[in-house]
Amino acid sequence: MIITQLITNYEKVKINGLNYVREIKKETRDKGEYEPSGYLIISQDNKPIRNAYYFIKQRVKEGDALNTIKRKCYDLCHLFDFMTVNNIDEELLDNECLLNFIMEYLPRLDSSFKYRDCIEKSMAKEIPVLPQYQSEKVIAIRKNYVNGFSPQTIVKILTTVKEYLIWLAVSRLANINLDEIFTLVNAPARHKKKGDYLLNHLTTSEVLQVYSITGLLKRAKIPYKSDKTTPVEEDVIFQHHERDAFFDALNRKYSPSYQLLFYLLSITGLRVTEGLALKIDFKFDGKEFDFKNSKSDIYISDEKKDKWKIKVVIRADNPPDLSIKNNKPREIMVIDKTKTLQSLLKNALIYRIFKMKKKRISHDFLFINERGERLKYHATKKTFDKILVEANLGERTSLVIHSFRHTFASEWIEINSLESKDVELAELSNYLGHSSPITTQKVYVHFFKDTRERMVSKMDEARHQKRED
Repeated sequence: MIITQLITNYEKVKINGLNYVREIKKETRDKGEYEPSGYLIISQDNKPIRNAYYFIKQRVKEGDALNTIKRKCYDLCHLFDFMTVNNIDEELLDNECLLNFIMEYLPRLDSSFKYRDCIEKSMAKEIPVLPQYQSEKVIAIRKNYVNGFSPQTIVKILTTVKEYLIWLAVSRLANINLDEIFTLVNAPARHKKKGDYLLNHLTTSEVLQVYSITGLLKRAKIPYKSDKTTPVEEDVIFQHHERDAFFDALNRKYSPSYQLLFYLLSITGLRVTEGLALKIDFKFDGKEFDFKNSKSDIYISDEKKDKWKIKVVIRADNPPDLSIKNNKPREIMVIDKTKTLQSLLKNALIYRIFKMKKKRISHDFLFINERGERLKYHATKKTFDKILVEANLGERTSLVIHSFRHTFASEWIEINSLESKDVELAELSNYLGHSSPITTQKVYVHFFKDTRERMVSKMDEARHQKRED
């Protein structure tokens, strides 16, 4: 199965006698470089797969990032290759077919074969199969590894397949028996998102039944824990000099909107989607803003103490890409003695008024792009990556936008430890919007090592003191 770049500015490319399309950015057209604006799955006869095209289009509308779209295209390529090999279509897929897909088909693939880009994938003439499976059919499932595919990879592929099949059934593009293929499991009703076709089995006001791949994984004996919390490693944290370099590069050439957003993420621990979802309701008299209006998601709560509050609000009318994790509203307090936050907010609001008036756009979102529209994650990530390069941090590939949040949490832990106080775990968990303090401790387990060492040392001293007494 073939993936190629989508959609807007594209050129036809002839490779080995076949025509393909790839998107070319205008500013890099002369250099022969290209960057995709999206992805498209095409079949062996060099035509787009219609249902897959509309599925990917829907996922873009739901707010999936470009890299997520690319991974889902590759995941679906495995499914379409499997259907081609077995000469079946989507309506014939059932529980046994998908079990065969993950127990017999995927284990035979050589997952070490990597494609550098989508054009190289388009040139592939054969499905890469492991040598030991080229002459005979072997069913081989290991407890912790499925040949070259890890359990996590299998889960990702199968999850994408599940999304695709649910979309086909809900959109009535194929007659698929979802109840026969997947397992229905209970989930809190608060997880239901407006318009999300994956969560459409609301049974009571309290319980939501959703389709799960756990039954297939259990039959295939693939170990997987969906609630596993991955600890944060220290290399995803900004060092002090790295953060200074980042903000120096940011302030040299980027808009006040980006300057405020990244500063706010660094001092609050907000998730980027929570920051992008902030709305405002400030009055402007032509000279000054009234920052005391508590209807805004960010406002001054105590002017004498330079105390600000930032509200994470759950709104049913927010776009899907601005959903709040755990559906957990909260308030964050910021002390702004240096007036940095106030100054950046004022500049961002002036920039916002100018751009939105020029483009005749009206909305309540605080952060905007150059066209006056609300700022979205994809553009924010591209800008973040550019700033890293300009700050000579391009080689620090482990740094991501979420690093601001991790850095905030690690500094909270470090400062409280240095002051010989107990880490206020519950308060930190509340600031970060975690489901519980246990989650916070699991995520940042590495940063509690000094606290643990101090406690163990105190216990050792106490034991020695008892012996002496």
